[in-house]
Amino acid sequence: MMATKNPTSDIFKLLPELKALQDQVAQANRAVVALIQSVADLDDPGIAALFGISPSALTDLRNARTSSFNEAIQSGIPLFTLRITDPSVLSALRHNFGAEEVFQAIMSTIPSQEIPRGTR
Repeated sequence: MMATKNPTSDIFKLLPELKALQDQVAQANRAVVALIQSVADLDDPGIAALFGISPSALTDLRNARTSSFNEAIQSGIPLFTLRITDPSVLSALRHNFGAEEVFQAIMSTIPSQEIPRGTR
């Protein structure tokens, strides 16, 4: 596959004050990739479902090399999505609901996948 120019690096060159943000995102990306690979190594569909990982994706991630993610990790583009931006969570925050209600709103964002039984 032919290497493509990373357009994100151009943005950070134009806006050098965002370099610290790029570094923070890269650090978070490294942590996310390490966490997901740990989840894949556990080979437990129930735990994988908590992270929205399907059984077929679990196999692909378990077989992936960390180096495959290096350019994406350093790009400054988050490799993750945030549950806290879900409308139900934002509504709970906007209405000053307590921590329990915010937690319940976050929990409602977890995809409910059918977890195969007896796969471990």
